[in-house]
Amino acid sequence: MQEKTKEDEWERYKRPLLTTGAIALLSSLVSYNLRHTNAFKISYAVSCVTIGPAMVLYAMPSREQISNDSGRDGRDVGSMVIVNEGNLNAMRAIRASMEKK
Repeated sequence: MQEKTKEDEWERYKRPLLTTGAIALLSSLVSYNLRHTNAFKISYAVSCVTIGPAMVLYAMPSREQISNDSGRDGRDVGSMVIVNEGNLNAMRAIRASMEKK
């Protein structure tokens, strides 16, 4: 039996948060068009509070993905600083062009 982690506890909130946020966002758009100010304020606040965390939960990689990526590349993921060699060369080129000016 696998032990639950803190990330697994939040897994069950992904869909309800996204659904509630989408409904509140749609409600805020309708109430804005109908010029219902109080309804707009409430639905906009609810959509901000629910859609943001839902997007973070959907976009956040799982712990297994992070450990697989770090083991394959041999990079340190603990600090979440991953530098691509192409990005590093581009940064050096930008720095060199700025120093010439």
